[in-house]
Amino acid sequence: MQRASLVIDTKRGCLLPSHTRPDARQSAEGLYLYPGLINAHDHLELNHYPRSRPRPRYAHAEAWAADMSAALHHPPYRELRAHPLDERCWIGGLKNLLSGVTTVAHRQPRPYSQPFMRGITRWRCCAAMPGRTRSTLRRRVPAT
Repeated sequence: MQRASLVIDTKRGCLLPSHTRPDARQSAEGLYLYPGLINAHDHLELNHYPRSRPRPRYAHAEAWAADMSAALHHPPYRELRAHPLDERCWIGGLKNLLSGVTTVAHRQPRPYSQPFMRGITRWRCCAAMPGRTRSTLRRRVPAT
């Protein structure tokens, strides 16, 4: 363990250079600072489903998605899908947070009413789907 001084911008939630003059001081004696993990791919609204693997092995995510699409019309998925979107996303966000994740790249950006969720307005999606090659992806997803 190491003793250190940190300057934190509480409005933006980020660290500032150590030479920055703080507006207020708060003792963190006896506390620990842990890094937040990043979940680079999640579907928050689906995070409340039980573990699902209809087949023991899949060659590609597309086959798993086909199996899951069929399963969504049967219990327990049918009942779980009936919960409001905000509640499902809240559960997914909470599961991430309790696992130490503070940043999630959520795959279906939508407006949410949860206070701890903020969306990214400029982003591009490049999913690995069968039949897509580098040249077709380059045409469809311009560089940012």
